[in-house]
Amino acid sequence: MLWSNDHVSRSYRKFYYSFYQNEIGILRGSHIGNLTDLKEAFTREEPFFTQDTFGYAINAPRQNVQHHLAKYSHKYTFSDAYSLNVDAALQVNLRQEYDVRRGGRSNTPSLDLSLFSQFYDIQLNRRTEDTNLQHSVGIQYKNNNNTNNPGTGIRPLIPNYLNHQIALYAIFKEQWHAIPLEFGLRSEYRKYNIYRNETAGGDAHHDFLNIGANLGLKKQITKLINATLDISYTQRPAEVNELYSNGLHQGVSGIEEGNTKLTSEKSFKIVHEWNGHINHHHHINMAFFYNKFWQYIYLQPTDELRLTIRGAFPVFRYVGADVNMAGFSFKSNWNINHKLLWSNAIHYTYAQNLTLDQGLIRIPPLNTVSNISYTLGKSKAYSEMKIGTELSYTAKQTSVNVKEDFLSPPESYFLINAFIRAKWKTTKQNDLDLIVRCENLLNSTYRDYLNRLRYFADEMGRNIYVSINMSF
Repeated sequence: MLWSNDHVSRSYRKFYYSFYQNEIGILRGSHIGNLTDLKEAFTREEPFFTQDTFGYAINAPRQNVQHHLAKYSHKYTFSDAYSLNVDAALQVNLRQEYDVRRGGRSNTPSLDLSLFSQFYDIQLNRRTEDTNLQHSVGIQYKNNNNTNNPGTGIRPLIPNYLNHQIALYAIFKEQWHAIPLEFGLRSEYRKYNIYRNETAGGDAHHDFLNIGANLGLKKQITKLINATLDISYTQRPAEVNELYSNGLHQGVSGIEEGNTKLTSEKSFKIVHEWNGHINHHHHINMAFFYNKFWQYIYLQPTDELRLTIRGAFPVFRYVGADVNMAGFSFKSNWNINHKLLWSNAIHYTYAQNLTLDQGLIRIPPLNTVSNISYTLGKSKAYSEMKIGTELSYTAKQTSVNVKEDFLSPPESYFLINAFIRAKWKTTKQNDLDLIVRCENLLNSTYRDYLNRLRYFADEMGRNIYVSINMSF
């Protein structure tokens, strides 16, 4: 028996449901009909098919997505020492992609996917009486069922598959010489069952057994500053799309090819972080990390531009490589006074592809952000109002081999954003929050290195967003 007879057990339940639906247009100028125009599209300042007049209609190519998510959580407390957490989740994802097709078939999806997912987690917790630290053990199960609905007339990007995952894990929190210590272990078995017709290679299956371990330490340096050290080793099996993609990924306008020879990605990571206050009005955070990968899986551009019945597109292939990665981030929040806040951040990551002896592609370049906001006091018109402006700088990525990609990394750029936020509080706690935000205030022209559509077009110009949130 896990609890004493004189203890009254407690139970807590929570249910959550969300629904998301969106229709997304895809840049028409990224779907090119021949190889000559594709090469020209890479160098055009204005994409093909750009119109002078603005309209709200979303034509092909486009995507239509739906997400249903239902979650149930149940926490049962047996005693002061023992508790049990049970979590379950069901998710249904529907995705349709519509291409520009001849014969009036643009309203027939070229990709029609249904993904049904289940997730279950049972965790037993034990809290010690002397140190109030918690130990946990648990088991997880996840199932994914991916189905390509018939009627598209096009070979699907990924095949039908079933994915079974079962994992065992344990988390221990202890004190070591007055230093809080956390240690975790995880073992996972994953099985893919792939279903294809004989012309596509026939059925297949993959089995992966992976382990992971994590050790974390936290030390109070001064009354205002603490430091943490986190060391981890993880293994990640290749995903189904990394193994079996074979066709046009319409959302990023590229042909992707999987690699069935990929093995599990292995990673060793060290993170050292300092967090605290210089004084009571100035908070800082500094983090440094080093990450070594064996068989890091990434999407590598090939030197091929391929002409298909759906048009001409660049070709990408999933590969594995040994990689060294290191970087740092710095964040500062300074309350100059009770109304004026100045925030700054800088992030940098360097990655070296050891297999090719060159920089790893698609790593974000140096980025800095400076934000200053001013809070206005309460008035008859509002309970609180805040205005602010943000300046960001993104450097050019210079650590890669420009010959590995279809285009060289774009130039560095500055962006200025601004916002105004107003709050209204009511006696019934039905608080209203209004936010008006303008991004790219100066309507700057730039391209983002991490956006694959940069091959064809600039990023969006000036955009104004209005959002209203109400608590009830």
